[in-house]
Amino acid sequence: MQAHKLDVLLDPNSPSQFAGLCSSAVSSLLLEPFSRAIALHLSDSSLLLYPPLLSPPPLPSPTVVPPFSSSSSCFLRLLRSSNSSSAHVLFLSASSHGPSLLLRAWLLPFLRANPPLFSPVRLVSNSKRDMGRLQMGLPQMGRPQMGSLQMGLVLDHRHGLSVSLSGSTNVFSLHCPAEDKIFVYAASLRESGKGEFEVKLVKCAVLDCTSPVFSIQMSAVFLLLGEISGIRVFPLRPLVQGRTGRKRNAGVSESLVPGKSAKLRTVKIRQNSAELGSYFVEFSHATTSHSALPIRAKSIHVLKQRRYLILDSTGDVHLLHLNKQVASESSREESLVRLNCSMRVQMLAAYPDQSNRGQIIWVSDGLHSVHVMKLADAGECDKADKMSGEVSAIRAILTGAKMRDIAGLSENAALILQEGGLFLYEITGT
Repeated sequence: MQAHKLDVLLDPNSPSQFAGLCSSAVSSLLLEPFSRAIALHLSDSSLLLYPPLLSPPPLPSPTVVPPFSSSSSCFLRLLRSSNSSSAHVLFLSASSHGPSLLLRAWLLPFLRANPPLFSPVRLVSNSKRDMGRLQMGLPQMGRPQMGSLQMGLVLDHRHGLSVSLSGSTNVFSLHCPAEDKIFVYAASLRESGKGEFEVKLVKCAVLDCTSPVFSIQMSAVFLLLGEISGIRVFPLRPLVQGRTGRKRNAGVSESLVPGKSAKLRTVKIRQNSAELGSYFVEFSHATTSHSALPIRAKSIHVLKQRRYLILDSTGDVHLLHLNKQVASESSREESLVRLNCSMRVQMLAAYPDQSNRGQIIWVSDGLHSVHVMKLADAGECDKADKMSGEVSAIRAILTGAKMRDIAGLSENAALILQEGGLFLYEITGT
């Protein structure tokens, strides 16, 4: 095991009024696993957006965003076509704007800049009810000054106390508890004649919430909602493209990649309606520890397109396998098994991997230790009736500083945020 401390410092030539950011503590981290782009939220509400971390250390020069009140953020990969391997990386951040919701975005274009840098990008909406672009008049800070204004789009949604964003490829979800709704948006990248980009947002679906949602995860083929006693699964394609037999949301064609748009209609369904192939996978007594309180799905982590890790409110970790993209009661096949992990897990990280090798997961008790574990080979467990909850311990990391966050960086590496700083841990042998 090798450990590298990553120095979170601004360029020494940054303006003096921003020098205080250099000593601000990192409060949370967000990682886009495929590009390895990183977002660090600092304790003073400022933000550091790093281009892909290719080789440690040091961290590449970040784009620095001045302090603002962000409720939630996510990364989103933008593909121009289903056969394209060149994904642009979009960082979205939501905040309140009076009673409404303000969405801001920064784009990392594929092979456009050297060195690559995030820069503000315009957002446009197909909805006449949205208030359009809002020029915030906030100068960007730090060395990579890519523009004098950061653009925002005010959406016709109530912000309330908080919202939640989750992103995938060309699609993201927005959970607004104040409205008891989850909105599914498609995003497509457009280039103006001046060589500048803008991102068009299309509202594809609205889910009316009928029960509390504690976590949301969007993958390439599913939207998963963490609820009390289990996970609700929505196949993503029907939400984006509409019901079978209707030409709806044709702007997001096969593989959920935007193309030419037809007349759009927004899909509207209830959370518990079981429409469009959605269904609920329940924690059974056999898969959960004894608890007198209702068990909540605290977080959901993607392993593969159809395999996920679920962390529940008691500290148990479950492995979820979904065998059908669009399922019916008679044909679907899924399995949910609890991993044989004795720790009461508070933090969990895994790197999405499409191979059949046993996958590495990183778990922490939220105090001073992180345990590295290996799942059984997926090639032996592709069918639900062969699912195994067996894990084997590989390494243990013990520190004097308390853990704050973990993110899987690659198959054998993770970023670990401690009270003492940000560290990269790499497994050198198994």
